[in-house]
Parts: sequence; C-alpha cells; structure tokens
Amino acid sequence: EMLEYSRKFAANFGCYGGDSAANASQDIAACMRTVNASLIVAVEATFVGSGSGKFEPIYGDEFLPIEPRMADFPGDKDVMIGQTANEGSNILYTTFRDTFSEALPPRKINKAEMIHFLGSLYKLPLSDTEKLQ
Repeated sequence: EMLEYSRKFAANFGCYGGDSAANASQDIAACMRTVNASLIVAVEATFVGSGSGKFEPIYGDEFLPIEPRMADFPGDKDVMIGQTANEGSNILYTTFRDTFSEALPPRKINKAEMIHFLGSLYKLPLSDTEKLQ
C-alpha cells in the first residue's frame, strides 16, 4: 500500500506513469531527485492533508524486497525516521522524552523497547505489533 502511495505522489511530478518498465523504483527516485524540493514540500502538504496518501516505511521493491522483520540483517543497523536532518531525533524526543532525553547521555535500547516505540509511532494494532517480535 505504501509503495502505491509513493508512486501516486511521484505521478504529481511526472515521475510515475503506470505500470511500465520505466517505472522501476530506482527510476522514480532518480526523477524525484530532479524536482525542486520546495515544490515537493508544497505538494506533500496537500497530498497528505487531502487524505490521498501517507508516508510510512515501505518494502516490496528492489531497494528493500522483503519485509524488514523477515530480512536477515546481521549486526546492528541504522534506522532512518523522517525526511529532513534530525527529524527522526525530534520525533523520538518529543514522543518518548523519558527514554530519548536531550539532557541525559544516550543509552542502548532493547528489542522490546524498539517494538514499543515503532508500535506507538505508527499506531500499529496489536496484531501488527506482535509481528515485530
């Protein structure tokens, strides 16, 4: 569903035009990189505000072909939240002030805490939160 929202959003800029070979995610991303960022921000506000779309982590294309929970990623991995520098940090800080404090030194979080944070941030129902295990 999120991949389709992204394609619908890209179509606003002529970067997606239906189901053709030229519409691979890498081609769409390359086209979107040529669009003026101010225009993207303006269209995004209208696109999301009108209920036409929402942006959440996606998978199912050549960048991330399978669901991240099912992927075999050895070791620690960086997590990207947001679309601008430090946006994810701000979201985490304002949502979970007791864990992500600006005053206290950083601490490692465990898997159970991360599942809680992701479930809360994305308002996942219990059935989806259980899949994060």
